[in-house]
Amino acid sequence: MTAVNNQSQLQCLRRLTLFALMSLVIAGCAVSPPDQHDSEQIKDSEANWRLLSRVGIRHGDTAETFSLTWQQQDDTSDIRLNGTLGVSVANIRVTPDIAFIDIPRRGSFQAENASQLLLEHTGVVMPLELLTFWVRGKPSPLLPWQNTVSGFEQSGWQIKIDKVVDDLPMKLVFLKGDTSIKMAVRSWQ
Repeated sequence: MTAVNNQSQLQCLRRLTLFALMSLVIAGCAVSPPDQHDSEQIKDSEANWRLLSRVGIRHGDTAETFSLTWQQQDDTSDIRLNGTLGVSVANIRVTPDIAFIDIPRRGSFQAENASQLLLEHTGVVMPLELLTFWVRGKPSPLLPWQNTVSGFEQSGWQIKIDKVVDDLPMKLVFLKGDTSIKMAVRSWQ
């Protein structure tokens, strides 16, 4: 009689195990696809960042050095250029629709193209719309580009990535014609 009880208990245990496995398989199949909010959070981590760096710009016969603070919040850039001894050169805000520049003791100006606005009011050559991507070591997804040995080329510019730490560029060089922009990143946040 005990052998029959043991066999009956063994069959019951097998059924319970089979039931538990089937429940796990069914539950695994019922996992929903990632929530749209999860993918937005992933995008946000790349779209929201802060960069502190030193920038040296050589254009023709002129050369200038700035400290640059760049705060990126989704599609809006807030860029601060400071010259020697921390003196403010320009504060720039770029939105998808318009760019604003504030130059101490000269006033505020706006235009659709941030790079052109910076050039007209300070003489500084920087492709700001593209730098939003380039400073992170990535080409703009809106324009064709080509890989090179040390980085990539896009929109007539050669982008060299000289040093990377934790997948973030720390030293970059942007070259086009007689313009050279060298960037040494101090910190990423």
